[in-house]
Amino acid sequence: PAASLSEEAAGTVAYALTASTGLPSCYSAITGAWYTPPADVQPISPLLTTTSALLTTSSGLRAFSARTGNFVPLVASGATPIGNSGSAVAGAWNASSLFAFDARTDRWQSLPRTSNTTLIVQIWRTEMFVIDGNTVAGFGAQEGTWESTVMPEPYQIGRANSESTRIVTA
Repeated sequence: PAASLSEEAAGTVAYALTASTGLPSCYSAITGAWYTPPADVQPISPLLTTTSALLTTSSGLRAFSARTGNFVPLVASGATPIGNSGSAVAGAWNASSLFAFDARTDRWQSLPRTSNTTLIVQIWRTEMFVIDGNTVAGFGAQEGTWESTVMPEPYQIGRANSESTRIVTA
């Protein structure tokens, strides 16, 4: 309903950076309404997935839920958002934790990091896996929970698929 600087859509969500403030207003195709972001949201383009938008705040992130129109906070210093416009999974990570937004229940799910190595992340449609040192962690949008295991050997290659993940070790 206002002039915008830029806009983008993915699946059931869209955003427009409002020209007067630079803040991202979010749209839900499920509710058919535009939503004004909370006061802590920064004037930065959000990262869109097919079911959510991740907005940067002064203390972490907020996940905009297309299902409810809620902006669900994640208080996490140094949170880096992860996701893509062709998949449902929205997540983030920082030095101490992995995070995934469960769009079905409007909740952030977290898992402690097991190393300080560079993460390997793959997301495809409803599945995400993260290689964190010698641990592989997976999050599925259907179940909305993290599962993890220690790999018996070093990671070689992997593939996130629509409902599963394949990991190959040495």
